[in-house]
This record gives sequence, C-alpha cells and structure tokens, in this order.
Amino acid sequence: MDASVPDYEAMLDAAPGPMRIGVAREYLGEGLHPETRRAVEAALDVYRKLGAEVHEISLPHAKYTIACYYLICTAQASSCISCIQPSITAPSFAILSSDCAVLLTSMWLRSSARGSAAMSTPSRVIRPASTS
Repeated sequence: MDASVPDYEAMLDAAPGPMRIGVAREYLGEGLHPETRRAVEAALDVYRKLGAEVHEISLPHAKYTIACYYLICTAQASSCISCIQPSITAPSFAILSSDCAVLLTSMWLRSSARGSAAMSTPSRVIRPASTS
C-alpha cells in the first residue's frame, strides 16, 4: 500500500475542536492524593480553555473494578497454565513461557503481599488441564 503519512507533529499545535469530556466522580473521590487531584484539575482547565465542555459523570459499577480485575486475571493465568507440563508448584515457573511466567509471578507477589488467599500459598500445587 502506497499512502502518505499525515504530519502528526504539526497537528499538535492545532486547536482540538469541539470536545465533551466526562470526568467520573468515582475516580476523584476519597483516597485520591491531593497532588493528583490538582494535576487532573489543571489538565481539565487546559481543555476548558481550548473550548472543551467538561461534565461530571457517574460510573456506578466502578466499585467492582478490582474484583473484576482479579477474576479476569485469574482466568488469564489459568489459560496460561493450561499450556504447561504435568504439575508445578507456584512460584517455580521455570517451564512456563516468559509472558506467562511474568504474569503468574507478578500475581503471586501482589497477592502474597496483600495476604490474599488467591495464590498466596507457595506450596499450592497447580495442575494443568489434561492435553489428551
């Protein structure tokens, strides 16, 4: 395909045009570091000066994001494990592909640090699904 590439750098100085920005109140509430709040507000002020409309929105299910993360991450780890040989003990992941080993090791370290039951016991035996 023979196509010209737009000059993206030149576009950085152009006004962005009409924009509507939704800011989720759930992410700017309790627990947000004051410096982070100031940085977000400063960025929103820049967008307002460029003509953007900034609206507060609500993401009522945002409180479930961490639980969903652990559910999805566990499913991803499980799919990685399905490709390995007989059985291994977490966290000895020497026979895993590098991507899978990084994912599982990172999950184990994070959950162990928090005292989570999910993968917090190094002696837990992980058995892959049968490949036959």
